[in-house]
Amino acid sequence: MASAVDKKEKEGENVTVTDRKATVIKSEMSEEMTANATRWCNQALDKCKEGTPNQEREIAKHVKEQFDKQYGATWHCGFGSNFGAHVTYEEGRFLLFNVGQYNLILWKHM
Repeated sequence: MASAVDKKEKEGENVTVTDRKATVIKSEMSEEMTANATRWCNQALDKCKEGTPNQEREIAKHVKEQFDKQYGATWHCGFGSNFGAHVTYEEGRFLLFNVGQYNLILWKHM
């Protein structure tokens, strides 16, 4: 089943990526990986507007799938405005940032 993000890409809608300020809380990734995570998060936020069913899950799924494609499996991603997490991750493969009212946590585990 196509995600809301994928559906909008397939529909050919013109989507402008908004440059939302991402505040990195903790990063154990390269600058390139961090920049990609914030870019892909912003793309998903633009495509998956407020009120979209399962918006937070769709955004996490989009970022996770992009990381799996670009950096190899298996990545895990959480996205939302209210959650807690305690994770084990590979060295150099962890990121936590916020953008607006949301937080994104991304990590790779063997």
